[in-house]
Amino acid sequence: MTDFNKRLDQYADLLVRVGINLQPGQELIITSSIEHADLARRVVAKAYDAGARRVSVDWSDPQTSRMTLARADAEALGEYPAPLAKWREEHLEKGGAQLAIVGNDPKLMAGIDPQRISTLQQATARATQAIAGYTATMRRSWSIGAAAVQGWADSAMAHLPAEERVPALWDAILKACRVYGDNDPVADWQVHLARLAKWVTFLNEKKFARLHYKGPGTDLVIDLPQNHVWISAGNAANEKGVPFCPNMPTEEVFTAPAREGVNGVVRSTLPLNYGGTLIKELSLRFEKGRVVAFSASEGQEVLQGLFDTDEGARYLGEVALVPIDSPINQTGILFYNTLFDENASCHLAVGRAYPICVEGGGSMSSEQRLAAGLNQSVTHVDFMIGSPALDIDGELPTGELVPLFRKGMWV
Repeated sequence: MTDFNKRLDQYADLLVRVGINLQPGQELIITSSIEHADLARRVVAKAYDAGARRVSVDWSDPQTSRMTLARADAEALGEYPAPLAKWREEHLEKGGAQLAIVGNDPKLMAGIDPQRISTLQQATARATQAIAGYTATMRRSWSIGAAAVQGWADSAMAHLPAEERVPALWDAILKACRVYGDNDPVADWQVHLARLAKWVTFLNEKKFARLHYKGPGTDLVIDLPQNHVWISAGNAANEKGVPFCPNMPTEEVFTAPAREGVNGVVRSTLPLNYGGTLIKELSLRFEKGRVVAFSASEGQEVLQGLFDTDEGARYLGEVALVPIDSPINQTGILFYNTLFDENASCHLAVGRAYPICVEGGGSMSSEQRLAAGLNQSVTHVDFMIGSPALDIDGELPTGELVPLFRKGMWV
């Protein structure tokens, strides 16, 4: 077995054993592009080795997806296949786990009418609300991994000759996921997750009332719900108490902002790949939690479509802290993929808040979550704001400011 094949098998095993932490007798659905078939098949094998009752793969094809957006009847783009959503919903209802393998060409949808992209994105978000409910509350085990493809590598590794780009991207993916050399990736992850859990403990003990952000183009104050809870992959567990790791890689600790307690301006520091379209130099202005003005140097129309998804899409649902000494950031690679770029940078997310980010939120009704300060939406989209120039202070209930980040690093 070549070194690369060995590392790829280790990665597949990691996604099964740590990512979703599959339990004997459990069923698994994998969503994967046909371009990621090699990794998907390895995951299927590892899942059966772990005792899976059944593993199903929901395949997609980026090229036919582009054809659909370019050629389908406009009305049809607003209709998501109900049987597909129902199948995945019933799978989760029965206690199944799900794993997404991502990694597409960030320029895949270049030239497609932004309105058509928005129509499809909104229809998908509405149809999969119940599925998102299982994952957002962490009731079921789920995770996201990645696989390199030429289109993605052509953007992330553009400085290399074409034939070297995919191998270089694979190397970066595997190193970011702690799969390298003769190390034991599973053991490395246990140490890493314990480290993240320590930051969570620190933040939860402080119970900050709000966070103050200062940086180029950013002057933002974010109130936190009174009973907010900080989370990381180091303390994520499903409703049966089985731990799992939602993102691989992951470097973040996060919580939910108070829905109507965000004021000021914020500017993104990395491009956002949203549905195959790049949104660059995003700037938002908030008043009482709501986005009241926005701009982007590229992808403005797609950004408009995102904010038109529903009223909740104009409010924040997540605040996440990631230092610039993150191993992913230290690679110096702009991945053009949110799974990696958000773990190289402090970030925020517009849209749905994770209910587990307030005490007892997982068992609350939608109305109770709103009353607790949690935003409600069918969408959830992260954008990156971290940089070596970002400072963050935590404000205690007494009004005292505690430095948390200076120049992009934990104090």
